Amino acid sequence: MITQELFDTIYRGLAGQGWVKSYDQDADLCMYRGPNNHKCAIGHLIPDEMYHHSMDDSVAGVMAYGEFRKLELHPALTRDEFNELQDLHDSSDEDDPTHMRRRFEEFARNHNLVIPTP
Repeated sequence: MITQELFDTIYRGLAGQGWVKSYDQDADLCMYRGPNNHKCAIGHLIPDEMYHHSMDDSVAGVMAYGEFRKLELHPALTRDEFNELQDLHDSSDEDDPTHMRRRFEEFARNHNLVIPTP
């Protein structure tokens, strides 16, 4: 299960970039590390020293849950949570950053997590 600490990292990271998607318009792809140093939800859980651009391969798509688990970063995060966090970011309305914030607040309520303070 997702921990409060993991959620805080994701929430604060996305808030710090103004709830703007990590999205490459040329590749039409959400990315762990995108333009303007933006990160997606899962991207905020990958330390910079462990990130490699191949994780955002526009041909094969982004790293799957199994590959994420091999990094041995956050064993408590379930496949369903991993997928949900990616979807919350990837399917948010890019023209309305508050949409993504509201979706992560709903995720917090559904998982009995507290919205962190900045």
